[in-house]
Amino acid sequence: MRLTILCLTLSLFAAAQPQAIFFQAEDLPYAGDWTKVGEDGALGHSFLLTPNEDAIRPAVGFISIPQAGNWQLWVRSRDFPQDRPGIRRFVVEINGQRSQREFGAHAVGKPQAPSWQWEDGGSFELEAGPAIIALQRITPWSRADAIALVPAGATLPRSQDEIADAKIVPAASPDELAATTRPSTDATRLQAQDSGRVLARLENDAISMVFSAGSLDGRDVVMLRVDSRSNNGDMTTVIAPRLECYDVLKAHDELTIADRRAGILVNWLLDPRDVKVSHRGVSYDTRLATTIGNPEECGNMLRLLPKTCRQVANAVELQAENAAAGINARWELAPGELFPRLTLTFTPNADGVYGLRYAATAPVPRKQVEEISCPFLHAYRRLPAGPELIPTELTATPMATVQSAGPRCAGIAIAPADLPTTWPDCLDFEAGFQLVNSDGHAQPAAWLLIPGAGGSARKAGDSISASAHLIARADDWFETYRSLSSTLCNLRDYRQNHGNSLTDVLLNTISLMADDDASGWAPAQLGFWNIESKNTVTHAAPLALVMAAMLTRDDDLLARRAAPALAFLLSRPSQHVGAVPAAPGRYGRFTLGQATRAYGAAVRLSAWQLTGGYTPQFRDLAFTEDGTPQRSSVHAMDDALGAYQATGEQRYLDLARQEALNYARSYLQNQHREINPVHFFQVTHTGNWRGLLGVAEATGDRELARMANEIARRMVVGLYTWPVVQPGMMTIHQGNRTRTNGWVWLKGDKLFLLGWPNEFTGEHPTTSEELLYLSVPEKEVPAWLPSVVGLGIEQPTTYRRSQGSCAHIIMANWAPHLLRLDALTSEPLFTTAAHNAVLGRWGNYPGYYRTDFTDITSRTDYPLRGPDISGIYWHHIPCFLMMVADYLVTDLEVRSAGAIAFPAGRQCGYVWFDNRLFGHQPGRVFNRQGVWPWLPRQGVSVASPELNWLAGYDDDSVYIFLCNTSNAAVTSTVILNPAQFTGEVQAVFARQNKDAERNLNTSGSQVSVTVSPQGLCILRFQGLQPPASWQRAKSPLLNAAKGYSAEISTDGLAGTVRANWLGFGPDRAFAHIYSDHQGDKADRAELRLEQNGVSKSCTRDFWPAEFILPIDATVPAQLTLTVIDRDGHRHSAPALTITPPNGK
Repeated sequence: MRLTILCLTLSLFAAAQPQAIFFQAEDLPYAGDWTKVGEDGALGHSFLLTPNEDAIRPAVGFISIPQAGNWQLWVRSRDFPQDRPGIRRFVVEINGQRSQREFGAHAVGKPQAPSWQWEDGGSFELEAGPAIIALQRITPWSRADAIALVPAGATLPRSQDEIADAKIVPAASPDELAATTRPSTDATRLQAQDSGRVLARLENDAISMVFSAGSLDGRDVVMLRVDSRSNNGDMTTVIAPRLECYDVLKAHDELTIADRRAGILVNWLLDPRDVKVSHRGVSYDTRLATTIGNPEECGNMLRLLPKTCRQVANAVELQAENAAAGINARWELAPGELFPRLTLTFTPNADGVYGLRYAATAPVPRKQVEEISCPFLHAYRRLPAGPELIPTELTATPMATVQSAGPRCAGIAIAPADLPTTWPDCLDFEAGFQLVNSDGHAQPAAWLLIPGAGGSARKAGDSISASAHLIARADDWFETYRSLSSTLCNLRDYRQNHGNSLTDVLLNTISLMADDDASGWAPAQLGFWNIESKNTVTHAAPLALVMAAMLTRDDDLLARRAAPALAFLLSRPSQHVGAVPAAPGRYGRFTLGQATRAYGAAVRLSAWQLTGGYTPQFRDLAFTEDGTPQRSSVHAMDDALGAYQATGEQRYLDLARQEALNYARSYLQNQHREINPVHFFQVTHTGNWRGLLGVAEATGDRELARMANEIARRMVVGLYTWPVVQPGMMTIHQGNRTRTNGWVWLKGDKLFLLGWPNEFTGEHPTTSEELLYLSVPEKEVPAWLPSVVGLGIEQPTTYRRSQGSCAHIIMANWAPHLLRLDALTSEPLFTTAAHNAVLGRWGNYPGYYRTDFTDITSRTDYPLRGPDISGIYWHHIPCFLMMVADYLVTDLEVRSAGAIAFPAGRQCGYVWFDNRLFGHQPGRVFNRQGVWPWLPRQGVSVASPELNWLAGYDDDSVYIFLCNTSNAAVTSTVILNPAQFTGEVQAVFARQNKDAERNLNTSGSQVSVTVSPQGLCILRFQGLQPPASWQRAKSPLLNAAKGYSAEISTDGLAGTVRANWLGFGPDRAFAHIYSDHQGDKADRAELRLEQNGVSKSCTRDFWPAEFILPIDATVPAQLTLTVIDRDGHRHSAPALTITPPNGK
């Protein structure tokens, strides 16, 4: 008895606990002259600002005070500790009573104060019931983020969960306050009672839907319960009995859809109106907010409850109506289906603009949310701060789900079959999703008719039908995605090579990179022109240039691309550098003399390995004085792993593992806040699963592998699964045109767009109305070829283009990592994603963006001739090159189950362009050691483009590795041109997949071979060897002799002069020498090289004073640099001597 009384007492005490009231300033319905502004530091990523001297009208709204008493006012405002603090102030008034403090002055006299801070506004005696609240500016530029009222016995809400529990939305009048009740008072759904009397039932082996009779305030209603079969075979209730209802929004008459919030989300526009708002003798002249981001505020929301429910074979039909509209609902569930289909037919009784919404579940409190999924914008527990409408065009898979304990995953999806099959268009959308309701709880809902969008303006009696699919799975979010994407979206591994093998693509890209003009190469600055910045060159993957030379054994590539790339890394502090001192572009001027900071130990040690240790400066630069791996723009685990792979020291592997565990645990535990849409999807939105994968492979740590898998899943779910790939042929370039990227770029200091009439003027990239479409004939192509299924986005804010089209990106540098992660963790969706992103899409480097169904970017000559419709970023060429090379080698490794393996370096540190590098050391091919990977630019012909190929060689054989990308067996001729090899073929051996090698009993250089579906074949031509090339070390040179670099400072114009030995082996080297002078007084420079008793001079007529030239790799080189000023005076630095690092 005592226990019962105690429990009852505690329960009543808990129920009586006072609770704070919290709301965002930007949610006030009357904005007055305040303007909504976005910023990460604000709690809801936005705040209210008074933008100028004329902004005097207050922001006003109504809130409900639940009980009379003393309430403490708290206001979150912004001040600027380092910039005139205290000059941007405002006050808050409640029922006409002004706060005791002016907000926005908390940093006065406190230079270390935070910018955003809660401030105590004093106490207010308030009556229960409606209260009018106003923000009054004192000075312009004041900033208000959030307001809280805290009763006695409660605390200020600070955490996300506390804020969610306390959050309300201010109303426009006392009469509307019922719409802003607390999250726990979703009255209609909570008060409906289920009688248990079954009215109708739909079920199959996987799903059971039970429609039962219920009551609500004395009215008969229909309740719906959904059970799903779990992995153990039992039926589990996923959606508990809840009220079946349909939401109709009758929009305000003046409603139109405005521009997008943050460039992507839907905003609605209302005609601005000056209004007077009054309550109990308190009046304010203000202005109604002109933009609305919450779809529920676009008009009056009407809830229609079914009055009838009847079973019709494998369907259930319900009818609902009120004075405004009628709805016929039809639920269908066929045998074997996992996702019941709902079709709503809506008939308005009056002309108007309407919205139609169906909520899949009862609200789920934020504390109970384990995962949400509305890709690509929302994953983990990153719930939106409030209601927002996400058009289907902004969903990689048109679905919205919430996972709670069990696991149970519930939500709503719109089948791609019910959506347009045209290219996604951000200006013309038909449906969308809502993840959070106005009370702040998770409640996935589908807007099947969007107010203000096409089709939403209806005449009385004019019916419209739309469909959605209910999601109710006794499973987690990813298994739910797997089931939904494979059924509703028919997601499959659908691509193969077409027209070109990936090897052809790689060879074409290398040829492109070797072409100075076509690749945008800027010789003076040793890099590629950056098309987004005037007079700027960028190195996004400098080591890819070195790899290209190593794989091809091409001496010209070594001299014209590899050596300059290493010189850039040693002398430029940034990845982006201004090429002209007087007009350096958006990245500004720089001083030569520092290694590129963004590339730390992982990249510097890879440079050391790629050169066989013959450029030892990179090893020196990879560690701090105490031996710590040099940090960079990548995570610490990446640099530590690079240190281990280069040195073999266990302490670095231990450090990499610990850093990886710390990162993964912290990352997975803290994904509960929305991410600003300006951030890259493959970086901020998805996390560094690639780094975790590398450490997991090196350590064998299964927990790290599991966490890499878990994070990578969110990335894969962010890849598009629709419009669904159709069978047969499709028409592209409809209307004899195709949409373009729409931008004019830069080449140096001139506006430039490849393949277009270049008559543009200006200094910055710009859009041009004339370039939004390219005239090109219609044509029929296989429908799978131009499909976007498998492509992703760069970032939410760049997904939308000016003409409305959505822009996917082609750079899938993550694809090889997914192949490895599948091999490590057995997740076939990873391989499907890799194949769908890469195969059959290109003939050469294709640029960056895709904005329409086209095959133009697949041409082999596209980056040579254009017209540029995709954004041909020249500094992305090496990034694309290393992606394709990494894919080819990784595919070999995975298909052979690790029997083929080549040592790898790594290029990382520039966004998600992170790939392994090969060609600098020999590896293993089954039981044969010492096999060098090789990509001959001439001499090998593989007839079938379905086969990717790579070559290799060891001391007595040349290898051709063949990977079949087709689901059918492929027979192909493989021809080796004897003129491009040394030696003679003595025998040819073949190995299919992992079978034993067999002799083909031929000694010719032409072989016909059949490769099994998705199979691997290895041909070994015994007796052949590649042509002669420079000598490379099988392992890096250790303990290099000093003298490989030198520097001297002068008092004259020459400044500090530095020289580096750039070695690529014991018999191939270059000298690199430069002055750090800034080019203000001199353009010309002269270099004298003395080696082997021979003197050689060369001049340069442009800044910087820098030279790279080949030298004898076996003897020291003496270098004398002279800077010549504009008056012709010579400023010579003392001679510098650099010596071979092998001490010879």
